[in-house]
Amino acid sequence: FYLALQNACSAFIQGGAMDNAKRCYFSLHDKVPNEAQRSRDLGAVFDWANDRAAAIDYYKKAIELGHKEAGAMRNRLRVIEAGQ
Repeated sequence: FYLALQNACSAFIQGGAMDNAKRCYFSLHDKVPNEAQRSRDLGAVFDWANDRAAAIDYYKKAIELGHKEAGAMRNRLRVIEAGQ
């Protein structure tokens, strides 16, 4: 179930259906609330949807949880915060 839902979330993103992607990732996030990958994914979805404030919160949470792409997220946060 988990993998199928993750694949559906990716399909929504690829299709440009960001509202559906957000709902999908929230569903995954609710099942594993402290999981670094879900926080990173939610950050990216909000980033792509131009909701920078929410993206910042989720990127920071993913970094705090030790996500393997923390360096890239820190770089993205600098870009976002410089543009605000």
